[in-house]
Amino acid sequence: MKLNILILASIVLGLATSLINAESSSKPIASPDLVFEEIDGVVAIEAEHFIAQDLASVRSWQRVAGSQLPTLQPDTDGPHVVGSSGGSYLEALPDSRWSHDEKLIRGENFFPEPGKAGVLSYKIHFNNPGRYYVWVRHFSTGPEDNGLHFGLNGKWPESGQRWQTVKKRHWAWESRQRTEQVHVGEPFKLYLDVPRKGEHLIQISMREDGFEFDKFILASERAYQPEGTGPLSAVKSGTAPVLVAIPSDYYEEKVTPPSVAPQETFTLPKGAAVLRAVDFNITDSVEGFYIDKVKWLAINPDRNKSAQARATVPVGNAKFHLVFHAVGENDGESRFSVKIGGREVGELRCPMSRGMFEEGSMY
Repeated sequence: MKLNILILASIVLGLATSLINAESSSKPIASPDLVFEEIDGVVAIEAEHFIAQDLASVRSWQRVAGSQLPTLQPDTDGPHVVGSSGGSYLEALPDSRWSHDEKLIRGENFFPEPGKAGVLSYKIHFNNPGRYYVWVRHFSTGPEDNGLHFGLNGKWPESGQRWQTVKKRHWAWESRQRTEQVHVGEPFKLYLDVPRKGEHLIQISMREDGFEFDKFILASERAYQPEGTGPLSAVKSGTAPVLVAIPSDYYEEKVTPPSVAPQETFTLPKGAAVLRAVDFNITDSVEGFYIDKVKWLAINPDRNKSAQARATVPVGNAKFHLVFHAVGENDGESRFSVKIGGREVGELRCPMSRGMFEEGSMY
């Protein structure tokens, strides 16, 4: 006897699903009439006190506060609320590239041009126009989560692009610009020139996903150096959100991002019948699987949301344990249904992975 197995797969776009779940974490908690004020050449603003976030469909800034963690995944390094200013900060999620081993995808996890993704807006009343050096309080864990862009009144001057840091694994202040000559960043190169007294719109956009952003300061003095969590914000009009108190019983486990995506394997028992993905018949499938990387069946989400494939297993009539191997991806989840003779015998929803592709026991 031979078993006829039917595999049905449907794509659940993890990014879209997660954005719905994380929508409240990406919305402003500050009212649109909030205006901060520069006093004596310094203005300090909590990152999470933005009045608008635009271009957030591919990556978005997610607010992290206490045990209120964003649902967007992957996020490989865990929360860092302890030590943050005001008990809260923003993180650019999902974080699909935390090291050089993950693929760099322009327009998805890397934005070399400013104003393309995750654009935050803040209103500031300047009493003193002129040049302001930009300081950012940040937490960077890997080599691929260390950049931002700054803009003024809807424009992105060269002097505000490519804020850069090399300080790692602790909350720190930095004011450097990445240049062709110095990739680790040059001090005093990152600034905005405020043309006149009055209200101006400061904007910040993503450069790399996974970046954790706590607070920023604009300072007119070149020698200015913030310490600790920096000065409190001064408000010209409106009301700033209340700072978050970290619960006394709050605890954070230290999480170290993997240097490369884990590649565990599942050990099959002796005598197991193995049916490879490429052994399935996909030529008569209207809704198309295709063979990817010479070994996997995959679906092109731009063309299909579901697919079917059939195969015959050369085994006799008996009881069997079924082990289904899926491939985790970091940009979505897939749901698989296995049928034998028209009867469903199992279903698997493959979780999102940290790396672009992962195999192993959890999949």
